[in-house]
Amino acid sequence: MENLREENIGTVDNLIVDLSAGRVVAVIVSTGGFLGLGDTLSVVPPTALRFNSEHDRLRLDTTKETLRAAPRFKAGEWPDFGQRDYTEGVYRAYKQEAYLGREADNAARNTRDRGGRTLTPADQGGNESDVTLTQEIRKAVVATDGFSVNAKNVKIITVKGQVTLRGPVRTAEEKAMIAAIATRVAGAANVDDQLEVAAR
Repeated sequence: MENLREENIGTVDNLIVDLSAGRVVAVIVSTGGFLGLGDTLSVVPPTALRFNSEHDRLRLDTTKETLRAAPRFKAGEWPDFGQRDYTEGVYRAYKQEAYLGREADNAARNTRDRGGRTLTPADQGGNESDVTLTQEIRKAVVATDGFSVNAKNVKIITVKGQVTLRGPVRTAEEKAMIAAIATRVAGAANVDDQLEVAAR
């Protein structure tokens, strides 16, 4: 992993995943050498990272000072990522919109998902064609500048060539743009747009 000055700032050590939503909540980066602090691990929001295809590396717009001020911990002293305040602090440190909140607190939606009446990421088709469709749509969504955290983390589920889009987005424009991306990749007849504009 590197910063915009192409300085090596560490390596991805682990990921914190919200399994029920199929989303990466935080990226754990080993930054000890960069900060000179030994076995230090830094917590970075996934939305703060970009992929540098030229160098085949992740890129983070940060400095040593920002990393020092951002949440970090010793390898043997992991924080409780279930604490909402802690995770929101991670996003705030990198000036990113916090992922936790709208959907995580929606008990009705979570109950509906567990009841098996709605597709979840666990239903994703395992054949190469389905996996490729989901990957291509996800890649295009993540690469789109200006999307909110929720928009970049919508559920994209492909089963037998049929793509289902689910989750909250910030605006009707985001909803339309994500549907357009999916349609471009999979075809209009193969996209079920269940995205919801989050109430403000």
